[in-house]
Amino acid sequence: MMPYYIWLVVSALLSLYGVITYWPNYSPDDEMVLFNDVATAIFFTPSFFILFLSMILQAAILGLKRYRAFRRVLYILIYPANVALFYVITMNLMPISTIIILVLAGSVVAVLHYFLSYLFKN
Repeated sequence: MMPYYIWLVVSALLSLYGVITYWPNYSPDDEMVLFNDVATAIFFTPSFFILFLSMILQAAILGLKRYRAFRRVLYILIYPANVALFYVITMNLMPISTIIILVLAGSVVAVLHYFLSYLFKN
């Protein structure tokens, strides 16, 4: 059980670092727009979805062991909230088609993280 908690702490810290460091902040006189797009796609998106999707689901599993029905409702509500938050953050920076691709890629990474966490737990 100890590797599971170590995995969660390391994942949370690395994801938090990725979200804070690579937050997509574009300025009108930015010379590195392409680098910001790549950093958003490669670092920010997976970090964001791991932190706000997978880690919240892990917290729900740990905190709501006796309330299975509420956990299922929480599963259903968390994903649209994450997609909406990601869209709000990136809507003025990228076209909608790029945002959709990033949402799908970030979702896959978050699901993989969630299943790896499940494997560490058992």
